Amino acid sequence: MRVVLLLVAGILTAGLASAPPSSTTVDSLRASAMRAFAQPPMATKIVEPVVSDSLLAAASDTVVLVQVALDESGKVTGTVPVRGDTLLFPAAEQAVRLWEFTPAIMDTAPVAVRIVVPVRFYPSRSN
Repeated sequence: MRVVLLLVAGILTAGLASAPPSSTTVDSLRASAMRAFAQPPMATKIVEPVVSDSLLAAASDTVVLVQVALDESGKVTGTVPVRGDTLLFPAAEQAVRLWEFTPAIMDTAPVAVRIVVPVRFYPSRSN
């Protein structure tokens, strides 16, 4: 049985309380996460989320954390929003489903993992 680690932008978060972690805790967890993988999953294609400026203005936060399930090949097999403004959840999930990742390698074999990624929303740019 392979261990599945939960990452937030490369930071192991299992066992963290809801309060923000100290920088010492974050550094320690990041080091633990990187030791656990011979190669952590890396995003190779990131699709920006699209929402109207009025929806973005109504949102209380412009970052949504999305849990992403990756199979052994690095393909996105599922998404679940875990934190952020619920108005932005659908657009965040839709964008992340289009992301592409390298496989996570543990020991010498690719493994399925669940990671958490931040999805940032920006106002549209008018040219």
